[in-house]
Amino acid sequence: MSTSNFKRPENQTDEVNLGLLTYVPFQEFMTDRYNKFAFESIARWYHIIRDWLDFGEEVDVIFFEELVENPAEIIEDLLFKLRIPIDPQRKKCFLKHLNEMKEKAHRTKHHDRYPFTEEHKFIFRIMIDDAKRRLKEKLGISLPLHKYNCYSDCDSLY
Repeated sequence: MSTSNFKRPENQTDEVNLGLLTYVPFQEFMTDRYNKFAFESIARWYHIIRDWLDFGEEVDVIFFEELVENPAEIIEDLLFKLRIPIDPQRKKCFLKHLNEMKEKAHRTKHHDRYPFTEEHKFIFRIMIDDAKRRLKEKLGISLPLHKYNCYSDCDSLY
């Protein structure tokens, strides 16, 4: 399952490259193109969850937020569940590269404004709440809602 902070629509041209990250000026988020992109993105996220829970027989969930916070533990747990032995040399190499990546890749906030409309927030909240319900019913687990940027902002609609 995944979530993201203000990803840019495909084929955007007005951008500034900042090494690993691309900065898109805030006004690009206020376009019809971004509006459509936001709705399509949440719909894809929701349909992936719904389809796996409705049609999957053995479903295990890795939350993006947990993978970002503790990648080594999550990957090691996944390999254990899949009964794949962990080679100590490969683990050492993975941890080395992971530490290098942590130093380079961090999210930089380029603006304080929120790019989603009230309509976005309303739809996001409906889909997030239904995904939360489905995960609880099928697997007995909860979404890490406290880590979702837009979820608390959507509270004002209810």
